[in-house]
Amino acid sequence: MLDIHTHHGEHGREKTPDVFAIKNVRLGLENEPVSGWFSVGLHPWDIEQLAPAQDDFSEKLAALAAHPRCKAIGEAGLDTLVATPMARQIQVFEQHISLAISLHKPLIVHCVRAHNELIALLKRFPKPLPPIILHGYNNNVPIAEQLLRHGCYLSFGQALLRENSPAQAALAFCPVNRLFLETDNADISIRGIYAAAAQLLGMGVEEVLGNVKGNWSVTNGDNGDK
Repeated sequence: MLDIHTHHGEHGREKTPDVFAIKNVRLGLENEPVSGWFSVGLHPWDIEQLAPAQDDFSEKLAALAAHPRCKAIGEAGLDTLVATPMARQIQVFEQHISLAISLHKPLIVHCVRAHNELIALLKRFPKPLPPIILHGYNNNVPIAEQLLRHGCYLSFGQALLRENSPAQAALAFCPVNRLFLETDNADISIRGIYAAAAQLLGMGVEEVLGNVKGNWSVTNGDNGDK
């Protein structure tokens, strides 16, 4: 089982060896590599506290991002619900995009009510972009359609278990070659997420897992070792 984004450990909430999880390292709160695979980024919630007017975080971010067990950059992104000005959020996020490009690693994106800004930003960067993974996707199908059109992947989590959630409709729309699954910080196992996705898609769990693993191989390129 592959958990693309979690705040639990390397083997997920259930801590079993058949789960491979990308553990999020939130720069400023955790500044050391963790055991197993991880991602690292400056969350938009933390910009005002940790890097309000300077780029002191950049060197530490780059060092952790270059670690061989770091499999993705992020989570990082844009959030209209935090006080940090959008211009500053974009400036910080651009550094994450550039780092993902230079290291050839996927970028895990946190985006809250800022999808237009995100798409406009992605358009400004030269192609090809690194694989862009929208984590915890729970928005409507039109937004999903725009993101997919711009080459993004969608990662779904516990919202799949909520009846008639936007995530359920978006999952049905999302091509299986753009699909990831995650636990984030939810108190649920990744097996529960896979089971929910399989039921909604009318597939077996192993078929869903095969698609997710295939997508991981594509997005992670030579950085994968599983």
